[in-house]
Amino acid sequence: MLDTVKAANCEKVVVIVGHGAEKVKAYLGDAAEYALQGEQLGTGHAVLQAKELIGDIDGTTIVVCGDTPLVRASTVEAMLKLHEESGAAATVLTASFADPAGY
Repeated sequence: MLDTVKAANCEKVVVIVGHGAEKVKAYLGDAAEYALQGEQLGTGHAVLQAKELIGDIDGTTIVVCGDTPLVRASTVEAMLKLHEESGAAATVLTASFADPAGY
């Protein structure tokens, strides 16, 4: 996902780390900034941990899960375009699988 959001021209990338944080940081190196979620209280809570790093940046914030490697940069770009053109407060990308086993 890190490669995907960078290919989609996202200017700032913040990775939320928690359990195994040092291994994630060692693997990704300086490819992103890091925010620590000391206690895992869900995705919304994880996003809050990035608040200080995001600060007053003007623009759209994308929240992606690191375990969705099949999302293409073109999909992220199309979603962003749709989001911005529609003036929506939030846009959610989802998928439907005939057989979701193994996802």
